[in-house]
Amino acid sequence: MQKLTVKNFDLAQTLESGQIFLYTKINGWYLITAKNKLFKIRQNGNKMEFDGADKKFITNFFALDEPYEKILSAIDKDEIISAAIENHYGLRIMRQDPWECAVSFVLSQNSNIPRITKNISSLCNEHGKELRLGNQTAYAIPLPKEIANSRKLSSMSLGYRESYLRELAKKTNTEKLRKLEKLSFEQALEKITELPGIGDKVGQCILLFSLGQHSAFPVDVWIERAMKQFYNLDSGLTSKHIQTLGRTYYGKYAGYAQQFIYHYSRNNKHLFSEEPEVSIV
Repeated sequence: MQKLTVKNFDLAQTLESGQIFLYTKINGWYLITAKNKLFKIRQNGNKMEFDGADKKFITNFFALDEPYEKILSAIDKDEIISAAIENHYGLRIMRQDPWECAVSFVLSQNSNIPRITKNISSLCNEHGKELRLGNQTAYAIPLPKEIANSRKLSSMSLGYRESYLRELAKKTNTEKLRKLEKLSFEQALEKITELPGIGDKVGQCILLFSLGQHSAFPVDVWIERAMKQFYNLDSGLTSKHIQTLGRTYYGKYAGYAQQFIYHYSRNNKHLFSEEPEVSIV
């Protein structure tokens, strides 16, 4: 068992904010499957305990080396985001493996978290490498070649996502996706949305949660609803318009603002009946 002292970090807020799906909580521990590892971790104040991974991995995976206060200062522009930050302080944008992130978010389309988790778990259980930690067993997200050559995808009830996933596995992998880190956001988004099954929202999720593109501003139904309500935006605005407004208003760390607003809106549904007080247009 290893220990690490952390600051400005909340494990629960980070893991439960919709960035990652392959985790369970057992007796106060989070058991996580990521980057071909199975590890467990828990937090008590500014102390974290973990097993199955080393300090370097934990620091990188949870982005503990980022200038957190600088990031918050850059996005803290109004009372809406201030409230979201206060409610979910310590939430960080994780650094996932880009292939694993791509698989997860392609399978997330037009679905809900229980079904997403079930679909990803089924894929892993059938095709992934076995991972063990003590008496716990899990399976990694399969490599592209294992998905591309699979004869069992059709039995997993993935729907239209099945063909997207198979074609995606034929065309990309972690190494190819990593090249997008060096591009501008606009170039990276153009490249990633050329891949099968990856549209604007999914593409921006992958860029944000695995490729360091912190100016990404993915817009799903929660963000669209929250932005229109909280910022008094025209009800007819498209998700593309809202994405552009979000990136322009929040700047280089717009993705952090998006994640705070997303988590805040999902945890405070009653706020949608209140009158908005802030305008960004």
